[in-house]
Amino acid sequence: MYRNGIKIREQKRQVKIDDEIRGGFLYKFVYTFLPFLPIILWIVVMIVRYVFRIDFNVSIEAITIISFIIVVACEIIRTKKLKWTLKKAEDFFRGMGSAISIVSLLVAASVFILGLKSIGLVDALEKLIMSLEECRFIFIPQLIFVLITMLIVFLSGSGTAMFYELIPSLVPFSLITGSNVISLSIIMAFTGHLMRAVSPVSAVVIIVAAITKEIPIDIIKRTSVPMILGIIFMFILTTTVYGF
Repeated sequence: MYRNGIKIREQKRQVKIDDEIRGGFLYKFVYTFLPFLPIILWIVVMIVRYVFRIDFNVSIEAITIISFIIVVACEIIRTKKLKWTLKKAEDFFRGMGSAISIVSLLVAASVFILGLKSIGLVDALEKLIMSLEECRFIFIPQLIFVLITMLIVFLSGSGTAMFYELIPSLVPFSLITGSNVISLSIIMAFTGHLMRAVSPVSAVVIIVAAITKEIPIDIIKRTSVPMILGIIFMFILTTTVYGF
């Protein structure tokens, strides 16, 4: 096998295939339903609040803990092994603790964006965008947002930090230029998430590189084409559906 003109030895990776899930209809239904439990609980909370007009508020953290308790209870009922199930739950939390390095990367990305803001770069970008009020081509403001987001996400590796920093300027910018604020928000959000797979310092690229034992640059070479094409398609589709 050749890569970049250099012959390398192929690595054989063994993939362990789990046995087919066995059990009755109730068992399969419950364990298919459990991964969606946090989303379903959140939808229920929203229905209670906005449909029935009941002052009922539950945070995401509380919903996550409730879902986890329900999952552990279902596993205890299935295995009938209290100690073994609690041991597996403990292993789950230990696994979360081993991912602290990934959390550090996300925090570092947020600090990087705050650093850019503190030196005035974000404010300069906002002034540049606002200066496009009399731009002849109506799609230029959206395109500027895409390019700025792509650059910052590539450097920081975070798909949300830049979005949260620039989102307050979207409404006044849309009022000045007559742009669609929904279109701008969708374009920025999706661009940030898609570009995350093209950044060499993003958590997802580093995780995949560690698992596959590949160089992050080689992973980016594979992801850059579909991600950039996805951004182009998203830009066209968003401006078509929501307008400029």
